[in-house]
Amino acid sequence: PKPVVAAGRVFTGGEAGKVAALDTATGAIVWSQKATDERHISGLGADETAVYVATPTGEIRAYSMEGKIRWRFEVGKELLDMTPYRRAVRTATGGPTPMGDRVAVGAGDGHLHMLDRRTGGEIDRWWFGSPISALPAVGGDRLVVGSFDGLVGCFEIR
Repeated sequence: PKPVVAAGRVFTGGEAGKVAALDTATGAIVWSQKATDERHISGLGADETAVYVATPTGEIRAYSMEGKIRWRFEVGKELLDMTPYRRAVRTATGGPTPMGDRVAVGAGDGHLHMLDRRTGGEIDRWWFGSPISALPAVGGDRLVVGSFDGLVGCFEIR
């Protein structure tokens, strides 16, 4: 996933399933943590308090700014087998997107999951009926989400 910047750090996918925090001034690695046994991570988001990581196996993780794991959340099984050479897996490539006290995650299970930013507990979810594989977009007080079959949903953020 593309790197994200928050709290004076750049967060990026590191080597072999790791997430790394780099100092924006020097580029030095502040910390690095293994997030998955897979070769890469599938999504990144960050705010001033945490970095949120999605893995190719459908797990969402939150790490503190010091690199300590805060919580984990697992999405449901994929509706379509979209990952080459893998069947009946979980994927979360549509996020995580932090916004206020929540983190939005679009998943291969056809849901937009709204998670509590502090605990990782699921606050709500919306059924799209088709995998969500792209990052949600935040603009002003709106969250816009598109699914694999072309459905676009717009939610007011409160």
